[in-house]
Amino acid sequence: MTSTDTPLENGILSHAFLTVRDLRESLQFYSAVLGFTTCHFIEGECAFLELPKSPGLRIALYVSSTADQAVASGRFLMIDVQDVDVTTENLRLAGVEVSDVFDVPYGRAAHFTDPDGNVFEIHQCSS
Repeated sequence: MTSTDTPLENGILSHAFLTVRDLRESLQFYSAVLGFTTCHFIEGECAFLELPKSPGLRIALYVSSTADQAVASGRFLMIDVQDVDVTTENLRLAGVEVSDVFDVPYGRAAHFTDPDGNVFEIHQCSS
């Protein structure tokens, strides 16, 4: 990282996460009522949805019992990165407190918060 680089300048905002009590009921609402389509689904755990005119920006619904404690509020922004380990280290070098990297469905991730407590996840997709 050079002095002019920032840790997330090459990241892509890709997901907004929400925790839900009943995944099937939520899928029905988001699909039938709001018009989202399902991209990925893991029974009893999570579903990834997108609007037809907004490909690439998704809502991820996680059953509250499977949600990570760091995102107990149920809301966070996810930024896809090429290498979560390098990005985590660069954030730490910039003075940001970042969680340890952990496995998630479809990859590996780490969390950090902004000064107001808004939670971000940096995410590296599985190969």
